[in-house]
Amino acid sequence: MNLMAKWGTIIIVDDDIEDHLIYQEVISEMKINNELKFFTTCDDAYEYLGTSDDQPFIIICDMNIPRMNGLEFKKQIDENEVLRMKSIPFVFITTFAQKQVMNAAYQSIIV
Repeated sequence: MNLMAKWGTIIIVDDDIEDHLIYQEVISEMKINNELKFFTTCDDAYEYLGTSDDQPFIIICDMNIPRMNGLEFKKQIDENEVLRMKSIPFVFITTFAQKQVMNAAYQSIIV
C-alpha cells in the first residue's frame, strides 16, 4: 500500500554519493513514490530550481558541502522571490553539529 501520494519531487543535496543510496533505500522502504532528484552541490540544485517549473515537496540538504554550503543555499532560495513563494520545506542534515552552526540554521528560518 502506498503510504503517501506523489506530491512533488524530493530534492536531496549531499556531496557523498553513498548517502544518496541510503536516502534512496530509506525512502523506498517507506513506500514514498515521489520522484527523487539528487545533487552533489548546492550550486547545481539552485540552478535546477531556478530553471525548472518543478514544485518540490521538500529539500533535504547537507550543511557541510564545499563551495556553497547548506546555509548559503537556503539563504539564496529565501532571497529569490520566485523560489521563496514556492514555500518549499527545507531540512538541514549534518554529521558535524556545532552549537554555532545549529544556531545559524535556526536563524535562517523565515517566520
